[in-house]
Amino acid sequence: MILESGTTILCDQTGDQDKNPRFDAVLAGTTGSLPPVNVLAWLGDNIRDFPKLTQQSPGNENDFGNRFFVLPNPMYGSWVNNPQR
Repeated sequence: MILESGTTILCDQTGDQDKNPRFDAVLAGTTGSLPPVNVLAWLGDNIRDFPKLTQQSPGNENDFGNRFFVLPNPMYGSWVNNPQR
């Protein structure tokens, strides 16, 4: 979907909630309307809001606070299933 301002919105077309294909399209410039984009920072309230990360594969912890920034959402999230350490 293209808005009047030229902004591109990439929606989940498959219903599987996997954002990685959309992340890949932005990085590669295959969204149809954007050139390749070098993303400097990722923001999200869930680990799946960051490219290629999951609860089972959380990536490099040093990326958090440098490339990945978490905006906590205390109301819901997959974090509630994590064991306390």
